[in-house]
Amino acid sequence: MNNTIKKIYAVVLTFSTLVYLGWRVIYTAPYDHGALSIVFAWILLVAEIFGAVELVCFFWFYLAKDKNIAPRSARAASQEPLPAVDVMVPTYGEPVPLLEKTLRACLAMRYAGQVCVWLLDDASRPEMKELADRLQVGYLFRHKHVNAKAGNLNSALGKTKAPLIAVFDADMAPRPEFLERTVPLMTKGVAYVQTPQSFRNRDLFQKAYGGAGIPNEQDFFYRSIEPARNAINAVVLAGSNMLLSREALEAVGGFVTETLTEDFATGIALQKKGYRGVAVTETLAEGETPESLGALIRQRVRWASGCIQSGRKERILFGRGLTLRQRMSYLMAVSYWYFPVKRLVYLLAPLLYSFFGVAVMRCDLRSAALFWLPMYLLTTFGIPLFSGQTRTVGWSMFYESCLTPFLLIPVIRESLGIRQREFKVTDKSGSRDWRWWMVIPHAFVCLILAAAVVCSVRLSLEAQSFQYVMLVLWNVYHLYLAFAGVLFVLNCKKSKSESLKEELPHRLSGRELAALKLPRLLASLLK
Repeated sequence: MNNTIKKIYAVVLTFSTLVYLGWRVIYTAPYDHGALSIVFAWILLVAEIFGAVELVCFFWFYLAKDKNIAPRSARAASQEPLPAVDVMVPTYGEPVPLLEKTLRACLAMRYAGQVCVWLLDDASRPEMKELADRLQVGYLFRHKHVNAKAGNLNSALGKTKAPLIAVFDADMAPRPEFLERTVPLMTKGVAYVQTPQSFRNRDLFQKAYGGAGIPNEQDFFYRSIEPARNAINAVVLAGSNMLLSREALEAVGGFVTETLTEDFATGIALQKKGYRGVAVTETLAEGETPESLGALIRQRVRWASGCIQSGRKERILFGRGLTLRQRMSYLMAVSYWYFPVKRLVYLLAPLLYSFFGVAVMRCDLRSAALFWLPMYLLTTFGIPLFSGQTRTVGWSMFYESCLTPFLLIPVIRESLGIRQREFKVTDKSGSRDWRWWMVIPHAFVCLILAAAVVCSVRLSLEAQSFQYVMLVLWNVYHLYLAFAGVLFVLNCKKSKSESLKEELPHRLSGRELAALKLPRLLASLLK
């Protein structure tokens, strides 16, 4: 589909969304049902408005992807000597075999200029010094372990001098061509080049669905969202598989500290200074995604808390230095992590009426078909179309529903200013980090929703009317997602490490764009 058709599609979707929101505000608020109904009705409406803004912004920002052309290298055609590169691998407690694999990959990178590989040991472990000596790479440590990874990198900046800096997490092994592909993009005004985080092993969602061929959960961000951000200079710095300019880093005082996502905050700080960030989609490094549910939860809690902290620290809405589109883009990046709150609001809305008769909206089937259905269908077909078939509405709902019980409280705490300060390294060792209580939230929601389905069906039968059909369907859909969450958590208990020769971005086929394959997952549990 060419860009003109996509623009028309985005215009129609925007118009349909505005019509839907106008209908919701004017005609569906239950003003005659008492104060409690009005309060909950507006809570639901505010959640829908935020969701609609994110949706519309996604479609319009994504149109820029077709205009995206990575800066061409002036250096490639000149005879200038290639700049030296300091390759930094920060570590804090990761196992020696994992680090050795990454360091050997760093040493194997092809580059005609000078390269120095450094192991940044933030735990002062003797085995790290032995590893560095054995591989003949530089070894740096610090006596005061403050500000976690950001502090470790800043300490190394003061002890090294190359004009370019490549950073890889302990589990992220670069491919030989990493520097050959990224250094030419570091033209004047470019502060960093961000490459995708690709994985040798399948993530927990892929394992749960076995051979379903679903994409890695993070492909949507690295293969679709990040490239689109090039056009508005809002590329998110992702902490690994990146090449940075020392001059640009020094201009902002090094990596930003006092946040759990120093990468996210540092990228914003660099752009506020007028520097550019560049995202590429080529796989230039491969790592390991969390092997256990506990590790995945800790990682996402850190990302959510850190993004909220960074957005507040860098004042993305009212601070100087960002354009309007950059502010909106970063606002979307932060607001995304409030999906647990939105999921809770959407869940409570039908339950309140099913159990307590508290109406949160007035609606009949004809009105829903006229105002809601067009927007829903446009969204359902548009997201896979615009994202290059890396994401659908169904998969988004599934991902969010599975993680909501574990992220809800941390997101609320962070929003209230109760900060998570401890930086917890994501465990990639494949250990069985699973506890029986992890299934309780989803199982509890399943029981509540099953009862709500019964109550809503009873209401419909007693009234002998189809006016409650929307209520029944709403409860059934949430029950479906909650049951999928139960199966996902149970399947994580038996997940085993599965190495892939190469993890390539996957495009969903027409069959895979269909509804979630719960029978396949259930069958895997019954083996």
